[in-house]
Amino acid sequence: MLFPPEINTDLDYDTFNPLISIETLFFYNDIFDLSIQPAARSSLEAMNVRSIAVLPLWAARKQLGALLFLSEGLHYFTIREMRTFPPLVDQMATAIENMRLFEQTQSALAENRIVLSNQQRNCSGG
Repeated sequence: MLFPPEINTDLDYDTFNPLISIETLFFYNDIFDLSIQPAARSSLEAMNVRSIAVLPLWAARKQLGALLFLSEGLHYFTIREMRTFPPLVDQMATAIENMRLFEQTQSALAENRIVLSNQQRNCSGG
């Protein structure tokens, strides 16, 4: 796979799940950090990734996904970057969850309108 991967590239779930199914943000200046699992390191290396930030998106006690920031070269994440991302990630997760709830509400409303219409038709003898 060439770097950078296209947006929405499907990554191997089994390889990346340990990286992205976490509750806290992680910043790896160098993928050769020993805390990165070897399988994930190999996949990142194959993508020519050298530095990575893992930003899980959590809302209502469930993980909605994760943002991965990948760098082909070494990137030393600054204190400013590490302080800026958490509130942005929280806002993104909240917006995604609100969108999901809105769509769910709209779908339920549409179903209720159909039921009401059918009941009205049955009551009017039609």
